Amino acid sequence: MKTKEGYLKLIITMLSAFTVAGIVIGFVGANADIDLLLFLGLGLFFVFAISDAIFIVQFGKLRIRKAEQNQNEYFKQMEIQPEIIVKNKEYFFFVDKTKMLWGDRIGGALYHVSNIISYRKVFSTTREDGNIYNKMSVRIFTRGTDQCRAVLIGPSHVRARSGSEEYNRNMQHIYQIINTLNEVTNKQIESFLIKNKLTATEQFAYDGYVFGYDIKKKTFYSRSEFGGLEKHPFNDLISYDLVRNSKLMTKLDIGDAVIGALLSGATGAAIWGKSNANYCNELSLRIVLDGDDIDFILSQQEHVSVQSHEFQIKENFVGNVIRALKVIENNKR
Repeated sequence: MKTKEGYLKLIITMLSAFTVAGIVIGFVGANADIDLLLFLGLGLFFVFAISDAIFIVQFGKLRIRKAEQNQNEYFKQMEIQPEIIVKNKEYFFFVDKTKMLWGDRIGGALYHVSNIISYRKVFSTTREDGNIYNKMSVRIFTRGTDQCRAVLIGPSHVRARSGSEEYNRNMQHIYQIINTLNEVTNKQIESFLIKNKLTATEQFAYDGYVFGYDIKKKTFYSRSEFGGLEKHPFNDLISYDLVRNSKLMTKLDIGDAVIGALLSGATGAAIWGKSNANYCNELSLRIVLDGDDIDFILSQQEHVSVQSHEFQIKENFVGNVIRALKVIENNKR
């Protein structure tokens, strides 16, 4: 295939040269008012340009077949049968649900799903010339031999105008990846609850974040930014703080009105101090425990519309977690 690819490159180069020669001859004929040269140049241009286009298409198909062959050989060599979740020019993501392995590039490293610590969608929004552009990606935190590392999947530097075909396509890819990771998380939670003999009274999840509790065992469990699933007795809870656009609210400030606003996606001066805040760059919930902290950093340096569906899901998750924390406070031993 390499030989055929080399021949095609050579033919394309020659045809491109003849196409350019046709343009030059036609240009000379037009300027010198020599019809024979003009028509000869135009004829050469169209003949070789069409031929060149045909060979370029064949070369593209050959490259695609070669990429698929390399992909299949890699999967065979690694002895996996993956489901390809997303595959395009910008990024790649596959999962072998039988062996519980995933990867993000052909010929790259394979990761075991049990080593996934957390994951999150990453969005940012900018305004230019009256248009709204969005960057989006998925950040997966994995447990390595030395320290956890973040694998970035998605067009982190590719902009898409909000509502455009490219934007909708990228969003679909992002959610395909997230939905697959959610399946992994559900299995991890199920195994965790069985191992620790817990039954979820309530449980909430957003991307890789998890928070739940067992009211009978007076135990709550969570998975936050960089840690795995952990359990804590109710008595470990000391306090919690909510931050949105640098507005800090302690648990004394977080009343039912705030929780209701979070659950409904409402905003206003009485809650956040800014009635005209259309975008949020920071949204985080910090849970202070006896000897430990849990950080849910749902947005950080991300310019996201507070009216967007994505941001309202984030606020809804935070609202449910805070409501659960109040239940935990009221049921300490």
